[in-house]
Amino acid sequence: MKKVKFKEGYTRLPNSVLQVLCSLKIRPEVLRTIFAIFRLTFGWGTPERVLSYGQITLMTGLALRNQWRAVKEALKLNLIKRYNLRGESESNLKPIYVYSFNLQPKTWKVRIETTVEHKIRLWNYVVSSQQRIYLSSKMRIPISSKMRISIKDILSDYPIK
Repeated sequence: MKKVKFKEGYTRLPNSVLQVLCSLKIRPEVLRTIFAIFRLTFGWGTPERVLSYGQITLMTGLALRNQWRAVKEALKLNLIKRYNLRGESESNLKPIYVYSFNLQPKTWKVRIETTVEHKIRLWNYVVSSQQRIYLSSKMRIPISSKMRISIKDILSDYPIK
């Protein structure tokens, strides 16, 4: 297989964040919104950026009302962070919001779709099916029982709510 070479136009996303994002149980509008904010901030090489609802809406394709709800929900779940650039002193003016993506999944207030017990059963099933494949193909490389995992192995990776 040919290795893909990235010259320009890619956004680096930490594996730990991506792994938890795959297991989240959130509305698709919220997921599109956080990906758009991640792209508009880290995709341009900055951890935070002044963004309008219009910019996010252009990227997600959502209606402005739905975009507003998705941003509100993402803020509530602590997936993104936002502060007013003008501060409290100029409260009579229209706010200028600075958005950033929260890169600490342990601080997110979300529910992970699959339970820890389900992940353990799934992994142990994969290991046992690999043992059957190796035994049926008469390979001499046995899979050790150390490949099986326990609850302690997973608890370090996923926050339990």
